[in-house]
Amino acid sequence: LKTILWCLFVRFLADCPLLYGMIYSIVSFSGFDFDVIVSSSTKSFVSSHAGRGMQYMNQLRTRPSTALLAVLLRRLEQSKTVASSVESRLQQSQYMAEVLKKVAPCVKVPVILPQSTNTYWLFPIQVDDPEAVSGKLREQGFDVPRGLSQLECIAKYSPNIDC
Repeated sequence: LKTILWCLFVRFLADCPLLYGMIYSIVSFSGFDFDVIVSSSTKSFVSSHAGRGMQYMNQLRTRPSTALLAVLLRRLEQSKTVASSVESRLQQSQYMAEVLKKVAPCVKVPVILPQSTNTYWLFPIQVDDPEAVSGKLREQGFDVPRGLSQLECIAKYSPNIDC
């Protein structure tokens, strides 16, 4: 029941920009990082930091429920209608990578190997001062929380990979 109520609250918050803005302002004014609060209250896995890497990996290996598998099947069946948006996202991401290479050569963008495919679900960049870049982008209206993704380099799990 607690989880259902929390989900309803988050859904209501997402649908009400005025309330969202008020809570964002209160949290920011109080000196807390809004992105950290949102991420920690909505992610499914515990943080993989502080030596919890194997616990994180075990959670990833948990078998999905039947309902989740049904949703996955439905989404895969619908993927044919989504293909045009994927192609559009690919073109936009490839264009953005080229622009960044020309305009900001110090920004590292994804490198696509000839034998691989990237659908750019995320568009990661690597910069020397992530805090400053994240702050500047946030000032311009981009939602770029730093370090809150559950994605990370898997080098600590495989000695053959270098981040």
